[in-house]
Amino acid sequence: MLPGNGRSAAWVLVMALGAGCASKGDNGASPPAASGAPEPRTQAPAAPNLRLPTSSPFLSAQDQLEIAGDCDAGNTVVLGLPDETQRTTPCTGGSFSFTVSSTTDGSTDYKVRQQAHGGPLSEARALTWVRAARAPDAPGLEGPAALLTRTSPVT
Repeated sequence: MLPGNGRSAAWVLVMALGAGCASKGDNGASPPAASGAPEPRTQAPAAPNLRLPTSSPFLSAQDQLEIAGDCDAGNTVVLGLPDETQRTTPCTGGSFSFTVSSTTDGSTDYKVRQQAHGGPLSEARALTWVRAARAPDAPGLEGPAALLTRTSPVT
């Protein structure tokens, strides 16, 4: 027994080494397990900063769009997709990146958030990608047929 705490030297050694083993101390009690996982946060982190695309709405004719920005290292970045599903990526070195694809012209909305250690999600950064690969139809000409034909020579 160690003076003052009623625990054996074996228990103290196990605790000092951070082992979460199933062995018992001299008093028959198991030492508390060391999980190593960070405690869940109760407050949401700040919303991630978007670097790409550079504007919203973002207009392009490409089939792919990179969504990238700054986040808090160690957090998880969550991309909300138009079909209400989500993709996630770890925030590594304070940065994140997603690539989304589309071959259909139109407007698509995305939301980017971050989450720290299983806590609540941050506020969303919203962006809109307007994909327009096809040129618009040419305007039609309307009017009387007589105005559209030349009847006299140019002098």
